[in-house]
Amino acid sequence: MRKYVFYLFVFFLLVCSACSHIQQLTPPKKSSTAYIAYYEALETANLANSKMGKAWYRAGEDALEDSLRIAPPYRETGYFRAEEPTAYGFSFYLKEGQACEIDLRTQPDSIQIFLELFERGATTDSTKWKWLAEINPQTNQLEFVADRTGFFQLRLQAELLTTGAYELDIGLAPSISFPVQNGKNHDIGGFWGDPRSGRRKHEGVDIFAKKGTPVLATGSGTVSSVSMSELGGKTVWVRDDQFGHQQYFAHLDEQLVTEGQVVQRGDTLGTVGKTGNARNTPPHLHYGIYKSDGAVDPLPFIHHERNRFSDPDIDSRKLGDLYRIGKRSEKLYKSPYRKGKVIQKLDAHTPVRITGGAEGYYRIETADGHLGFIKKQNLVSLDKPIKHFTTKNKIDVLLHPNDIDIPVETIPSGERVAVVGKLDEARLVRTKTGVLGWVR
Repeated sequence: MRKYVFYLFVFFLLVCSACSHIQQLTPPKKSSTAYIAYYEALETANLANSKMGKAWYRAGEDALEDSLRIAPPYRETGYFRAEEPTAYGFSFYLKEGQACEIDLRTQPDSIQIFLELFERGATTDSTKWKWLAEINPQTNQLEFVADRTGFFQLRLQAELLTTGAYELDIGLAPSISFPVQNGKNHDIGGFWGDPRSGRRKHEGVDIFAKKGTPVLATGSGTVSSVSMSELGGKTVWVRDDQFGHQQYFAHLDEQLVTEGQVVQRGDTLGTVGKTGNARNTPPHLHYGIYKSDGAVDPLPFIHHERNRFSDPDIDSRKLGDLYRIGKRSEKLYKSPYRKGKVIQKLDAHTPVRITGGAEGYYRIETADGHLGFIKKQNLVSLDKPIKHFTTKNKIDVLLHPNDIDIPVETIPSGERVAVVGKLDEARLVRTKTGVLGWVR
């Protein structure tokens, strides 16, 4: 359990008094994931149903149901605070056959962040999800191939009592090798769904190359057919071992394999030609992929992404700190992009905590739990107060705006108090001793 025991002992001392008379959580389904192993460690120490233990579990559930939207390739800088259990959820869209490569770097290196991938429903409105994979703790990397087109969900959550920063990269890659020797993306000139004669639609991609260029196996498999037809000319079919689908190589000039032959990635199957109904076109390979229920677009399987990761373009020194909206209301976005969906408008002077950032946007959380991205120029420091007031009676300064019984300091009557933010009827103040807290 590595450092779990120490953390759990400290955590127990902090919250044991809050463990009684708490409604029991329904524990997640048991599995061998690192996340569940950690939760089981909390259960063993009788901490899973403490106030902070419940908050940690609930944060993880909320991150799956109320995620932010991103588009790979994506790079983000983020932050976790020991004072408050937090989890971050990201939803992104992939096409069948795309490989996704995730890399996580932490500071300090010793902190553990649970990173898990879930499969979403057909739309992001779906509340159904299932666990797919988790990050490799030795390499801090996760690679997977989308087996269908749709939305996928990523959840990041640190251990309890963890403070630290991370940098996350989500990149895209082909899941199989290119089927024409030395071929590139720009050699693809005919695409899935293009109209064809006889009211047909193109069920593959056309890769143009010089006649005689080797056509290659994209992975290990078995040649299931070597034949000649009026439509495809000289063709080769290969059953792929990795996916179990059939790959179709058509318009070949030569067929250099035999039926039943086992091939490996890079083996030559034939050469580019213009046989069949391609006799009046430039030489090219028609490449298709067929599953049991029909053809699928092969482009995501072979397309090479450039993966230009944008600099997060934020001040990482601000991570974890409180700031506020400027003198006018600003939009809170679901994505860190200019045309991202607007979640809501935040009123002027609303305090927010910076938890991460990407693409020149800060990812923030409001005191009442709203998450999203906001343009970095729309946040201002709390150094300059909005106004001051003088207390008529002594008042309690609270940890949260909706607290009624967790004072962090008491201000005596007759004291001048600086207001540095506001949220509905609550005011964020800075006391003479420098404490930040809320008064109502």
